[in-house]
Amino acid sequence: MNWKQIHGKTCVELNSQNHQPGEADAFFTTSLGMPLRSSTADCVPILFATRDGSAIAAVHAGWRGTAQKITRSLWQKISILAPAADWVAVLGPSIRPCCYEVSSDLVEEFAATFPEYNRSDITPQTRMLDLARINLLELKALGIKDVEVMPHCTYCSTNPEFFSYRRRTKLGLNEGKLCQWSTIMRAEFN
Repeated sequence: MNWKQIHGKTCVELNSQNHQPGEADAFFTTSLGMPLRSSTADCVPILFATRDGSAIAAVHAGWRGTAQKITRSLWQKISILAPAADWVAVLGPSIRPCCYEVSSDLVEEFAATFPEYNRSDITPQTRMLDLARINLLELKALGIKDVEVMPHCTYCSTNPEFFSYRRRTKLGLNEGKLCQWSTIMRAEFN
């Protein structure tokens, strides 16, 4: 499978290993043996599965996709597969508000986009954005209650250490374009 993540809200259903989805940031499938993955280096990877394993999804939620409500875009497509109570999700390692300083304008954009959430959920400290918390609140608002959030910050975590685009560029590290892969797949067990 070949695709390009574009930091948007495009969601694609995948049915075969040969599917070429093009530009997208969220995928879902009911097919067995179809791995779905999200490539991140500070953005929030979100993996979904139905409790019975009949459907799965993977999301790359950067600040642009989060601002465009990518989880809601995906939900419009996967909600027909099972009710919200039948879905579980995990938010993987991402840059956290301890290290994710953004412009005041971006904070204001998020506050305007998500007026239903407390400002302290969006920015727990001045100009520090909490993308994981915003995506968690989005999932809860959709009715997906069983969500695990991995607490690791890709920027400052040392045990384990993760790849961080922001750390790499800020410190001038020559790591190439390394990233984390968050992967989920439906499989049959005998």
